[in-house]
Amino acid sequence: MQDIQNNKDNRNIEIKEVGIKNIILPLYISSKTKKRQLVVVKIKMSVDLAKNRRGTHMSRFVEIIEHYRGYDFNGRSFPQILNELKKKLDAKSALIEVSFNYFIEKKSPISKKKGLMNYQCKIIGKIVKNKKIETSLNVLVPISCVCPCSMAISAIA
Repeated sequence: MQDIQNNKDNRNIEIKEVGIKNIILPLYISSKTKKRQLVVVKIKMSVDLAKNRRGTHMSRFVEIIEHYRGYDFNGRSFPQILNELKKKLDAKSALIEVSFNYFIEKKSPISKKKGLMNYQCKIIGKIVKNKKIETSLNVLVPISCVCPCSMAISAIA
């Protein structure tokens, strides 16, 4: 079978980002308490495409992330993944975004009953034009509060 992606492209158009998104997989996420949690992640992965390249190998993205399914996945995994993306797809830039819900058991302040709190998380890693790797973690923390009237009659505001 002919390798279309590696054919020379005479249009001379560099593309900043080509890749896949909305890949949904179960992965183990590690935490500082050393417990692992199986979560369902949504993944976006991309690389740049040089102006002389006709395309990229989309299946390589899935191959790379599949490798990590049995391991504890965390922000420290990102440099390895990004470097693999760059190497296997012959790119200068690479990006990965992993979104998931993470649950932490919390205790109610009054009843002391335990329940799960849902934290919406996104880990983003990127290498841009062969520079250093940047990673960030975004967490949406659920907060509840009471209105001023309820606060006034409450023993614990």
